Amino acid sequence: MFENSFFAWALWGAPWVAIASLLGLMIRQRRRIKRLEKRLDRLLGNAADPSLSMALEGHLHRLEEAALGVEALRAETEALRQGLTGAIQHVGMVRFNPFEDTGGDLSFALALANAQGDGAILCNLHGRRESRLYAKPLKGWQSPYALSEEEARAVRLAQWGRKDEAN
Repeated sequence: MFENSFFAWALWGAPWVAIASLLGLMIRQRRRIKRLEKRLDRLLGNAADPSLSMALEGHLHRLEEAALGVEALRAETEALRQGLTGAIQHVGMVRFNPFEDTGGDLSFALALANAQGDGAILCNLHGRRESRLYAKPLKGWQSPYALSEEEARAVRLAQWGRKDEAN
């Protein structure tokens, strides 16, 4: 009897197991197909004619436009970089008190230079009754005129990229 029930299950149950397995595989494949269709729709975009070659041509055209835009930006950036070489890029300032009878660090030495170290040094000496401003040229981080200690420190600060230094 056991043998008969086993054979009965094999005759009637095995096909149902096979059908259930195939149904599961079919559902799984349908889901994969849906995902692939969504990806294809994204690739094709909203084209009326869902031709893969037309969609790829459109994408290639947009890619070429983007490459041209990047190249134009690169050229513009280089032109701006070349134009900035003469602009003031380095600033150094030192405040100090040159006279003992006045309070506060109201005097200053200010170094302004471009990328090559060319520019000017401005020195303002603030006194109780008057204030004087001196300017000295700067070429390659050097001046043909003698620099005070504060002016030399301002040049060093500008050269090494520090803006201000307290005493």
